[in-house]
Amino acid sequence: ALLSQIRGSIKESQLIGMMRNPNPYEFKSSTKEFQHLMKEKDTDIYEIYHSSFRLFVTGTLSTMINITNDQIASYCEKNPDTTYSIENHLHHVVNGTNIQKGLSMCNQAWADSCALNDVSPDLVMQDIKECLSFAVDSNLPVEVVRLMLLAQRIETRCDSIMVDNATDVANLKI
Repeated sequence: ALLSQIRGSIKESQLIGMMRNPNPYEFKSSTKEFQHLMKEKDTDIYEIYHSSFRLFVTGTLSTMINITNDQIASYCEKNPDTTYSIENHLHHVVNGTNIQKGLSMCNQAWADSCALNDVSPDLVMQDIKECLSFAVDSNLPVEVVRLMLLAQRIETRCDSIMVDNATDVANLKI
């Protein structure tokens, strides 16, 4: 369940740190059984090869998914400076059991922190849209408006950065 909720790739040491009762030796032996489902084989980087398997595991273990995301969010809170935590903490909180906490985390300060840490704008927008979806589903009109304004600010920033640097990018290609 844990690996099915990881977004992108993750180092083995981080994945073990997310486990409830980490035992690196048991982990290594149990991963041999599904190593063929990983993008990279025989490395300490883990990422499920195909999204269909991720969706299958998520569907099969649907009752555990919120708790699993809480577990990953807890790891991210304890290790805030790791790249994985910076890029994915909000995603795991909002997909956990405390959606309201995730919605409140999705703000301008979070977006600024992501920008300062070179998080992909597409990933930031994906998280904002995910939060927006939860706010709509939960019938929270104030949150919906706040998140829509945040999304608009981020999109405008990205567009203006592209416009400001289009000539420089074009010159690099020449």
